[in-house]
Amino acid sequence: MPSIPLPFLTAIFLGLVLLRLWGAGGRHFSSLFLVTLLFYCAQSVLVGINWGISALPPLTLALVAIALPPLTWASLQDLMKPVSVRLLAGVSALIVALALAMYATYLVGWGVGPDLIIALTYLSFGVSLVQAARHGDLSWAEKQPFHMVMPAKLAFLSAGVLFVVSALVDTAVAIDFAVSGGRNAPTLVTAATLTMLCSLVALYLYVTTRSVHSSDASSSAALPRTDPELVSALERLKALMESERLYRKENLSLEMLSKASRIPSRQISEAVNALEQQNVPQFVNGYRVREACKLLQETKATITQIMFEVGFTTKSNFNKEFQRVTGMSPSAYRAHSRNVDA
Repeated sequence: MPSIPLPFLTAIFLGLVLLRLWGAGGRHFSSLFLVTLLFYCAQSVLVGINWGISALPPLTLALVAIALPPLTWASLQDLMKPVSVRLLAGVSALIVALALAMYATYLVGWGVGPDLIIALTYLSFGVSLVQAARHGDLSWAEKQPFHMVMPAKLAFLSAGVLFVVSALVDTAVAIDFAVSGGRNAPTLVTAATLTMLCSLVALYLYVTTRSVHSSDASSSAALPRTDPELVSALERLKALMESERLYRKENLSLEMLSKASRIPSRQISEAVNALEQQNVPQFVNGYRVREACKLLQETKATITQIMFEVGFTTKSNFNKEFQRVTGMSPSAYRAHSRNVDA
């Protein structure tokens, strides 16, 4: 009985990351996103058949695999702003060109051609995605609702790591076929994919447990806590949060806070990091949780109704932040407050 191949699990993992990303954004699935997931599912099935059951005809798996980096890149670009028809046309043209290039090298008998094209494509897109998440222009994050920043960054990093490792694996397999006729290829694929899967899981845990703006926090840690500009900015921000209840906006982002308060985004992050010793999402969620506590005590509204009213969009994020601020769950807090009043 053939076992479930590890590449299948890896593709499922990245698909779940993208699903979590869209779920956190509270948006409907776009056609581009559905097409991308469809290609990942197709690749999973083909990889499972090729390495777990029987070998597929030449280029079958390669022609599907070559579409994944451009499609994933376009789907992630859609996080920043809806992709244009022109961009989609460019991505489609690139996929067709890469597929034709692989087929041409196969027809002329250049055996390493398809493998080389796939490896270079995966490596290029992988490095680009990792750099965009870690060192590139992250102004897109300022426009994202706070609950989406971590899933978005996770998707960029996960996809980038997946593509870089895939390029290395494809290169190693191609070399093995050239040297020993592919005798060690199954072992290489299994070992490399297991390492890739473990790395992606570790990356998932690492990113989702970090502060959203850790780089801002580290840079502002050296700033004096009594910096007049930061103190003034924080006071203005707090006054605005109290008077306008901006935290109730479920899609509140750093850019929206900056426009409403007329304080630069960077200064908001620095003020909150240095003076409150937390990041901006935690600062905003603190207001949401405090109002939720009041509503839990004073009203008979359900916890879900209260969650949406104060600005949270997902129950998991609400429960996590409520636990962080109060040390107990919403239901336990309501029960405790009623016991105290009684």
